[in-house]
Amino acid sequence: MAPKGWCSRLRRERMRAWLTAAWAAAVLLASPLDVWAGGVAGQAGVDQRAVQLGRPFVLTISLSGDLTGVQGEPAFDVPEGLHISSRRQVTDLSVGPAGISRSLNFVYVLVPTKPGTFQLGPFAIQRQDQRVMIDAVEVIVQKPRLPPFLAPQSRYIL
Repeated sequence: MAPKGWCSRLRRERMRAWLTAAWAAAVLLASPLDVWAGGVAGQAGVDQRAVQLGRPFVLTISLSGDLTGVQGEPAFDVPEGLHISSRRQVTDLSVGPAGISRSLNFVYVLVPTKPGTFQLGPFAIQRQDQRVMIDAVEVIVQKPRLPPFLAPQSRYIL
């Protein structure tokens, strides 16, 4: 004779397996097509288009889509007059009603050492046998304003 409750336990296990398979199928079907078709999208941007000399700004290069086989950091030349203070790489993976999305962000903190207009990029990233190009970004570095002149006062208070 079978133990009591074994039938309901078997039904729960089958139901859990079925729900897991149905959820996985729904996520795969709802995913953006470029992820499964092998497409990669990229963009670059800065947090400030006009910066003061000596004030840091952030350059972010973002990749999304099928990122398998992405090799290394984006290749670009840093113009003379800009210095890379720090760099980091961030990977985001999200699963939701819209599907699975994955993005890879390269974040650079740059400090200007000379005034002028600088072009960062174009940026190139290698993915397996494909080279992905991302458009350049322009930054204007201005000389800092002089502090307001303080007029001498006739008396001093200590």
